[in-house]
Amino acid sequence: MRKILFLQGDYVLNVGDIELKKKEEEQDGTDWKAVIVLVLTFLMLKNSIDWKDFCESAKRNKLTGGQVDEIKIQLNERTGRLTTYIDSPITVYRGRVVGRDLYLSKANELFDATPNNKLVNGFELKAKDKKKLINMFDIGILKWFSEQDYSGADDSAKETREIIQRFICGDFRGYEAVDSLSPPSKSAKAGRANKKSQSVLYVAFDKNTCVYECRPIIGQHLSIAEIRVAEKLKLFDFTKAQKTIRRGVSGKLRVASTESEIDLAFSTPNQGNLKDYIPTQIIADIIRGMQFDGIIYKSSLRKGGKNMVLFDDKKCEVTKTDMITVKSTKVIYEDFFKSKK
Repeated sequence: MRKILFLQGDYVLNVGDIELKKKEEEQDGTDWKAVIVLVLTFLMLKNSIDWKDFCESAKRNKLTGGQVDEIKIQLNERTGRLTTYIDSPITVYRGRVVGRDLYLSKANELFDATPNNKLVNGFELKAKDKKKLINMFDIGILKWFSEQDYSGADDSAKETREIIQRFICGDFRGYEAVDSLSPPSKSAKAGRANKKSQSVLYVAFDKNTCVYECRPIIGQHLSIAEIRVAEKLKLFDFTKAQKTIRRGVSGKLRVASTESEIDLAFSTPNQGNLKDYIPTQIIADIIRGMQFDGIIYKSSLRKGGKNMVLFDDKKCEVTKTDMITVKSTKVIYEDFFKSKK
């Protein structure tokens, strides 16, 4: 095997056995600098993990120890560049589609606080109607109650009104503060950064991104929690990922790097296949073990938006919640088979 001059210092790189040896005599006029760059690039790519292979192995539960160790090495090597510290207090947002569970709980709260089945002055509720009314209970019913004339109402009716007003006009409209941070482990569903029964908190850095991340439809009600984080956070920030250009097997250039591909994997909406979450769940567990508070990743639903997952909500406080109604959605599209001019 021919020896190649290593231009940094007094060493020669032997491609055959990957050894460094003392530099010998100057050789012919070959551009050894370019050769060395190519060789070192080849060795770097050869030893780096292929994200596509990693994902496929993870989904089939066939990851090797070597694959996991390699991804740990790559993440550790990037901590300096991909770490973001948040020192000052910030406000983030958690959004959820308001479900029947909220309406039913509010309906029962109203009925429990109102003896003799009397909700408001002049409105009598018979026992047989209670179940029917609960089943149709929604924000419209609450608004109807809030608009009634309570003059001359008895104490129970006034108490009912206070419950309604607290729900519609108070600091916690929608889900209460206690229900607006990480879900209980027993009800935590699998997500991009957590396994089933593993409780984490998903939030957005701005309210608009939060709404988009709910993927709502027109007319849907959302509960948006405003959350204050007052303590310092150490976050693994995939939005800082650098992209590199590689030439694939087909000869076409493609954008690829492990960190940018992981960022894309965190951002890509899941279409219902829980196995698609497994690769990023493994990444999240590794980063959690590296003593990070969470992960920042891009929103794929709103350009420029950023999301964050926090492994623990102990540094968080819910300051208020809002109940909003989605009035419109904006979709931009183009013909998939649009001819090239």
